[in-house]
Amino acid sequence: MRVLFIEPPGRYLRTMGSLGKHKADFLWQPFDHLVMAGYLRKKLPKVDFEILDARDKDLKFVKKGISHYNPDVVVFNTCVTSIDKDLDVATVAKQVNKEIKTVITGQVLKVLGEYALSKNPFLDYAIVDPEPEYALVHLLKTKFRPKTGVAFRENGKIRRLPFSPKIMNLDELGFPAHDKVDNTKYYDILQRRSPFALVYGSRGCRWGKCLMCSCPWNFAPMRLRSVEKIIEELKWITSEFGIRDVKWWDAEINQDLAWCKKLFTTMIKEGIDLTWQANFRADLAPMWLLKLMKKAGCYHLAIGLESANEQVLKNVRKGITPEQIERLVKKLKEVGIDFSLYSLIGLPGETKETIEETREFIRKLGCVSTFGIVVPNPGTEFYEWILKHGYLRTCDYSKYDSDLPPVFEYPNLSAEEMYEASRKGYRMFLSPRYVIKRLLKVRSLRELKALVRTGVKFLRK
Repeated sequence: MRVLFIEPPGRYLRTMGSLGKHKADFLWQPFDHLVMAGYLRKKLPKVDFEILDARDKDLKFVKKGISHYNPDVVVFNTCVTSIDKDLDVATVAKQVNKEIKTVITGQVLKVLGEYALSKNPFLDYAIVDPEPEYALVHLLKTKFRPKTGVAFRENGKIRRLPFSPKIMNLDELGFPAHDKVDNTKYYDILQRRSPFALVYGSRGCRWGKCLMCSCPWNFAPMRLRSVEKIIEELKWITSEFGIRDVKWWDAEINQDLAWCKKLFTTMIKEGIDLTWQANFRADLAPMWLLKLMKKAGCYHLAIGLESANEQVLKNVRKGITPEQIERLVKKLKEVGIDFSLYSLIGLPGETKETIEETREFIRKLGCVSTFGIVVPNPGTEFYEWILKHGYLRTCDYSKYDSDLPPVFEYPNLSAEEMYEASRKGYRMFLSPRYVIKRLLKVRSLRELKALVRTGVKFLRK
């Protein structure tokens, strides 16, 4: 059996429940495919597979790639924003060979699996498990007579099977298939060295209560990989592929302090030569941990603020306060780790005043932040809340993007007002003071080019 994993055309965030087009200039590995392929390699070693990354290509490239590899199965992924476009991969596959089995994956299919099958008659299976690895291997192992994890057509109707059991021991997944992609083509706007790669240490979120987040309904409970296996993977990618910079693709890297201590201490002891960045939660930030992370190679942390208004934070059950963010920022400056914030416009309770409160808070901290508009991702509590109150404006999924005017509006806050507030927030980082400050931190021509391309995107907002 031959399986071709395809990352469809278009720079969309399809990885681990993300959505929307790229907001800055970066190109990460098609990480969902790397993880699925790694598990496939471990469980069905006789199955041959390749990974085709078509994000900067078109459907002609996809068709050529399918024709060249001649697979029995095509697996491609999606997100809510790109789902209608991504389904064209199934059409192209059947044009090449009508016997090819077409399989779509993506966390949003937990809700939109039937939608995908109803929209494209050339799609055979939708993996409705938000963690797709088990279901995919089960589908192949049973020769397309599955018992769990997928939706498909049967006797003219769409049938959905029960969810598969969770893989509780993440070490069972094996290593992501870093060897199946050209790692030199991937990059991140913040990276310090090249080549760059994604790695992960956990699934799920220790907090897992945020109203707008897909983590609680996709990846619970929080699970950790063993430090031993992570170290083994880091040694592999540094020695075999020369990886020198990584982004930890976890909800937050600091979910378990004992695990963190063991991981970073071992990285130092084993001489793992990596610089790295990660997401970080503000209420688990002892000084000893920050110093240890710095010593282990950390140079940047992305911190979830969402809003500087305490009532808005309570409304979405964030479990973080602006004061905790301020204390963390002070520590990071002392230790010498750079940082940025995630903020969202349009959360329940948002007003013009709370938006300005958040913008002013970020301005005083003197750091960069996202200013995207919260997206009601189907399946989240926020989506259900928006529906319940009649705030949803459209079901056109291509518009479900934090960089576009919102698909909802409130009685006291219009979609246009939220969109303009988002653009105003991003333009804050184009002031001469910020631009000069950021340029002084540039370490390479690659980083300078990425910053210029991102700046142009901001100017167009």
